[in-house]
Amino acid sequence: MIFFPYRDDNPKERFPLVTIILIAVNVAIFVIFAWQPNYQSIVEQYGFTPNNFKLSTLISSMFLHGGVLHLVFNMWYLWLFGDNLEDRFGKAIFVIFFLLGGIAAALIHSFTSGELLRSIPCIGASGAISAVMGGYIMLFPLARIRCWWFFFFHGGTISVSAFLFLGIWFLGQLFYGTTGGAEATGIAFWAHIGGFISGLVTSFVLKEYILHPEKTLSPQAKDALQSQKELDDLVSTTTAEAVQKSKALEGYRQVLEEYLTKGEVDAATKCYAEFETQSISGALSPCYQKLIADLLLEQNKHLLSLQAYLRFMFNYQDDQQLPSVKCRLGLLYSRHFRHPAEGIRYLQEGLKSASAIDDPELVQQAQAELEKIEGFLQKTFVESRDKEGPQQSKFTIMIQLMDESLLDQNKILKTLQSVGEIKQRNLGVKFFYAAQHNLKSKHGVILQNLTADEADLAAAKLQFAGIPVLILKQEDLLKFPLLNFITQASTDAGVVKLTTEERDLIRLTAGNILYVTLGQLPYLAYRKSHPGREDGIFKISSVAEKNYDLRADFNVNRVLDIFATESRRYRINNLNFQYTAEKNLLDKQIAFGRFVEDLASLVGGEKIDERTKLFISHNTGVGLTFKDVKEFNDRSLWAIRLKIIYDRLLTQQN
Repeated sequence: MIFFPYRDDNPKERFPLVTIILIAVNVAIFVIFAWQPNYQSIVEQYGFTPNNFKLSTLISSMFLHGGVLHLVFNMWYLWLFGDNLEDRFGKAIFVIFFLLGGIAAALIHSFTSGELLRSIPCIGASGAISAVMGGYIMLFPLARIRCWWFFFFHGGTISVSAFLFLGIWFLGQLFYGTTGGAEATGIAFWAHIGGFISGLVTSFVLKEYILHPEKTLSPQAKDALQSQKELDDLVSTTTAEAVQKSKALEGYRQVLEEYLTKGEVDAATKCYAEFETQSISGALSPCYQKLIADLLLEQNKHLLSLQAYLRFMFNYQDDQQLPSVKCRLGLLYSRHFRHPAEGIRYLQEGLKSASAIDDPELVQQAQAELEKIEGFLQKTFVESRDKEGPQQSKFTIMIQLMDESLLDQNKILKTLQSVGEIKQRNLGVKFFYAAQHNLKSKHGVILQNLTADEADLAAAKLQFAGIPVLILKQEDLLKFPLLNFITQASTDAGVVKLTTEERDLIRLTAGNILYVTLGQLPYLAYRKSHPGREDGIFKISSVAEKNYDLRADFNVNRVLDIFATESRRYRINNLNFQYTAEKNLLDKQIAFGRFVEDLASLVGGEKIDERTKLFISHNTGVGLTFKDVKEFNDRSLWAIRLKIIYDRLLTQQN
């Protein structure tokens, strides 16, 4: 079987000028002299003959060849492997490497050849090219070499690693060199062996002791190194932000607790409003955090109060006041934010520990609100049917919960399976398998493509089992708002002006904005582990080192989505966003927070509580957390669709 390499999958960054010049010189010398009648005398004069040792012939012999095939094969191998070495070593070092490889090959040949070969001129670039091949296997052992293979009348292509291809080639040279193949064929196998070994050794020395480590990296490794540098820069920036925010938290904590201690309520609430715009993780001490939340609630600052209670819940999971805080959250979500699904969640959790709540009136309010929501959900059924008749439409059933952790799949499946046979149709089996598929692959979708009767039946079963669901027309499920990325925004006289990446200018009034979602995604950072030491110091590092652990302690990169009429969705990310109202503000985090605050005021975030269009998701490791942008897209879009549907049904009921 014969193998012939025709390409390597090893990209280069620079033009291989030296390799081309070496090939051109070899070809030119052959074309000029090989056809002359006295070419044999030229070979004898300039070829390397061990018995007639001349230093000059160590170089000149590399540029003479014994025939067309000798020249073609040598030049092809030089082109195939030389360009990548030139790319890594640089032009000057590659020339020296090539010449030293040829000299070493000739010297090894002179020491190992028998008497017959010692009197014959040795010509050709094979020794130097063997050195190039040795250097290639040292630097790029995993590079793929593509070869044609031939076996009698069969053939094809195959891709093998450089280590395998060049390793087999070297073993072949070693076999013929040690079994007398040189004397039998006249081929200087030991020159090939010597050149290959010299290339291995020289490239190892260059790689380890002379060249900068980055010089000998492959393009793939360089890309990985560049990605690592970008990550390190992000870690460095994030570390600085974390340190600044940690200091900022301490500053706000001291000022706020001092205001609260002195009873300066207005100053405290004003200071806390500023604190919430800074995206600082953490909270005040438990008693003060709950106190500021209660004060904000008394002042009807519902959005700030919601944020304050959420901070308490996320930071003090074991505090004895947590049940009352959850009840307050449930009431806020249900009464003031028209978000009954979240209201159910917190009210149920809070009332589980009703005995720990020292406010009987709060317990009564929470129980009454929970009964009201559950009663309403029991009445929430199919929207109006098509005029053509109920059987003309297809319907979808969705779970009406914003938190997937409350979605009990086993309970849903068992409930649907219990439907059983109706009119000789086993709807229970149909519902079971359809729901099993949907619950694995879709956010909140339980059943699709149901007739009106099937939808009524399945929804009634689920509602009776205590699983709040909505039924909507199939076409409503397919109405996905289109996403546009925003790079710049401004607010002026009740109008929000947005500039898209395509430089389109969008004008939105409060009436155009359906909902606003604010998601927070975590930064990831690498921290060096010090045995017996936990000082929280983050350090730039290489992820390849074993003593670095992945941590995700930092709080947020905020992402804001504005859902508008005509199925439009506008995305604002603080990494590429400018708020023109803050032209002189370099800190994009602060500018982003100011815009969120102004937008909340415009759409009714605090001023018209019963029409609030802003709800917030916090990322602190619990609660509504988005691990990546895809999850944020899916979950926020799903939440908005459900909320729009719920609001419409609620209006119809009222």
